[in-house]
Amino acid sequence: MSTKISELLNIQQSATFLGISASTIRRWAKTSQLNGIKVGSRGDWRFTEEQLLQLTKKPSIKTEQKKFTKIKKLLNKNADSIQKLATTHHTKFIGSDPLPDEHFAKYSKAHINIVKAIASNLDDFEKGTEVFKKLGEELAKNAVKDGLTIEEAVDGTIFQKQAIWKKLNEEGLLKELSTQDLYEFSQITGSYCDVLASKIAFTYHNYYTETIARSEERFRALTEKSSDAIALVSKKGKVIYASPATEGLMGYTPEEMQKLINPFKLAPPDERKLITQLFKKLLKNPGSVENAIYRVLHKNGNHIWIESAMTNLIDDPNVEAVVLNYRDITDRKLLESQKNDFISIATHELKTPVTSIIGYTQVLQSRFAKEGNHKAVEMLSKMNVQLRKLTALIGDLLDVARVNGGKLQFHESSFDFNELVNDIIDEMQLTTTKHHIAKNVGAIKIINGDRDRIGQVITNLVSNAIKYSPHAEKIIVVIKSDKKNITLAVQDFGIGIPKKNQDKVFDRFFRGGDAEDTFAGLGLGLFIASEIVKRHRGRIWVDSTVGAGSTFCFTLPLTHDATREQHTNTLVEEEREK
Repeated sequence: MSTKISELLNIQQSATFLGISASTIRRWAKTSQLNGIKVGSRGDWRFTEEQLLQLTKKPSIKTEQKKFTKIKKLLNKNADSIQKLATTHHTKFIGSDPLPDEHFAKYSKAHINIVKAIASNLDDFEKGTEVFKKLGEELAKNAVKDGLTIEEAVDGTIFQKQAIWKKLNEEGLLKELSTQDLYEFSQITGSYCDVLASKIAFTYHNYYTETIARSEERFRALTEKSSDAIALVSKKGKVIYASPATEGLMGYTPEEMQKLINPFKLAPPDERKLITQLFKKLLKNPGSVENAIYRVLHKNGNHIWIESAMTNLIDDPNVEAVVLNYRDITDRKLLESQKNDFISIATHELKTPVTSIIGYTQVLQSRFAKEGNHKAVEMLSKMNVQLRKLTALIGDLLDVARVNGGKLQFHESSFDFNELVNDIIDEMQLTTTKHHIAKNVGAIKIINGDRDRIGQVITNLVSNAIKYSPHAEKIIVVIKSDKKNITLAVQDFGIGIPKKNQDKVFDRFFRGGDAEDTFAGLGLGLFIASEIVKRHRGRIWVDSTVGAGSTFCFTLPLTHDATREQHTNTLVEEEREK
C-alpha cells in the first residue's frame, strides 16, 4: 500500500521529529544518507516516520542532536551580559544610547528575553519565526504607547546578533562547530533578528497610524460637540481649523473663519493691539498658555465679549498650531458692570450720611468733654473708631468700583518719597501703643506719581503689619534704592501667610486661613494697593513664613519717562478685561 503525501513529513517537521536542524535534514537528503521523495515543482523533500526512525539508530544523529546544546545553555545563562554587550556596541558605533533613560530598564529586559527566545528556538525555525513575529509586535505596540520613535524601537535589537557571536567566540564554542553548523547557526540567528526588526517596523507603522487616526476622531468629536468655540491658528495668525461652535458664538461659519487673514482683527483697534502682543509673547514660549478677555465684532455688527485661552502647541508634531479656546461672556460682563454701578452708587450714598454722623459725633464729644462727662466721651471715642473703620471700608469699595471701571484717578507730581514714608510712620505710630515702628529711610529720593495714592499703599501695608502681629512688639520699615528703582519693605513678626496663599493675597476679596475668622475686613486693601503700584509701573510682592511673620515689598521707578502714559493705558485696558 502506497504512502499518501498527507502522511509524509516535510523537512521542518522531520527536523523537529528528530531534534536536529532543518539544514542537516536537507544535507542528508542530498547525500542520500536519508531516503525520501520529492514533491511539487520545487522538489521539496518528504519523509515517512519509518525512514526517520531508522536514522535514530545511527551514532551521527546523537551528535547532531547535541551540537546546539552548549549554545542554548550559554545563551540562556548569559542573556543579560549579551544584552549589555549589544548596548555597548550601539553606543560605540551609533554614538548614543539606544533608548531614553526612563525606558532603558524596561526594554533591556525585553531584549534579554529575545536572546533567550533564540536559544529556545534553534531547532524549530518554523515555530521560532512565529515566536519572533509576536515579540516584534509586542515591542512595537509598547514603543508607540511609550512615545518612542521607530528608530528607538528597532535600534535596541540591531546589535543582538553581533553580541551573541562575540560571546560564543569568547567561550570557545565557535571552534567546536563545523563550517556547515556555523552557516546554519548564522542563518537561524540572522533570520530571527530580521523577522523581529521587520515586524517591529511594520507593526509600529500600522499601530501608530491607527492611534493617530483615533486621536483625530476623538479631537473632532470633542470639538464639534463642545459649546466652546475652538480654533487652530498658525504662528502667522492664520486660522487652520474652526469648530462648528464658532458660528453660534460669532456668526461666522468655520469656512468663513478660515478665510480671515487674522482672527484678532475682529477685535477693536486698542484691544487688537493687546491680544496681538499676547500672541507674540505666547509664540516665544512653547507649551505656554495666555488668557485674555476682549471684545470681538459679531457678524451681525455688534461687539461681544469673549474669554479666550491660547495654548502654544506649535512644536507638538500632532498639532503644530496655537489652540484657541473661547466662549461668549457678554452677559457676565453686563452683570459685572451692573454690580460695579450698584457698588459705586451705594457707596456714594453711604459716604454722605456717615460723614455727617462723624461730624455730629465729634460735636457731641466736644460738648461732653466740656461738661466733664468722661463716660460719654469714652463711648463716643469708641464710636468714632468704628465710624473710621466704616469710612475706610466705604473708601475701599469706591476704589474697587473705580478700578473695575478703569476710572481710578491719579494726580501726578514730583515729591520726596522718603518724606512721605516718615510722615505716614509718625501718624501710624500714634495708632498703636504696643508696637514700635522702626525705620531705615535714608536720604531724599524724588519720584513722580500720585503722592496720596502711594501713601495709601504704605498706610495699608503698615496697618496690616500692626493688625496681623498682635503678639509682636516691633515692625520694621526699610527703604532701598538703586539708579532706577526705589523699594519699600514692611516687615512684621506676626501670624504669617501659608505658601499656597501668597500669590492670592493681592486678589480682590481674598482673605485666607485663620485671618478670615479672627481679623475684620473685606480683603480689598492689598488688591487696591497692588493696582495703585501697577499704575505707577511698579511691582508688589510678599515673603512670609507661617508663625514667623511677613515682609511686604513694592518697587517704584525713580524717574518718569515717555512710556508712562502708554503703560497706564494698557493697564486700564487689562483691568477692563477683568
